[in-house]
Amino acid sequence: MPTIEDLSIKTKEFKENNFLLIMDLKEFASLVHNNSLTSHLHEVLALTLSKQLTVAILGADKPKPDQDLAITQAQIFTKSYFRFTKKEEDLATLLMELTKAVAQIPYKLKQEEKYMLHSEYFNDFNKDNVKVDKNGNGLSRLWHQMFTMFPLVRLETAETIAAAYPTPSALFKAYEACTTEERRVVGQFGCPSG
Repeated sequence: MPTIEDLSIKTKEFKENNFLLIMDLKEFASLVHNNSLTSHLHEVLALTLSKQLTVAILGADKPKPDQDLAITQAQIFTKSYFRFTKKEEDLATLLMELTKAVAQIPYKLKQEEKYMLHSEYFNDFNKDNVKVDKNGNGLSRLWHQMFTMFPLVRLETAETIAAAYPTPSALFKAYEACTTEERRVVGQFGCPSG
């Protein structure tokens, strides 16, 4: 990565902690069938020296029910994250999302450092706090700000969610109305019909 030091451009190497492993559905199914998915991911982590592993499975939009246990074990023991992509276009979208997330890491770390400097959050002490008066004015803005604390949630996304679920209790009721299958889907926020 090019950096500026002493008014000249220098090249520095930085170790990347994030790694994307792309598997086709056939290879993934074989590893699950042979009970070797977790050990395979341990080998990948050892080779790459990465700390965060995302596994993209190309060829299906969700796992089969008999694959859930293997995925859960792999996630627990390797701290990996699985995404299923049906088509190459879905994989390209995932790659774009991951690239953006990795690019935003330095900014988010600076933001986290900024907030860690303030051990307590008082209304007038931190300019980023939302003031809520006794009449409830400011609750809507606070609800929006709560969503933006999640990784990859921008203001537009927070506004869309808050428009659909104007209060925490509305979101909770929609979640309670979800079926068990809908709750199981990783990354799904609320029910599609909610």
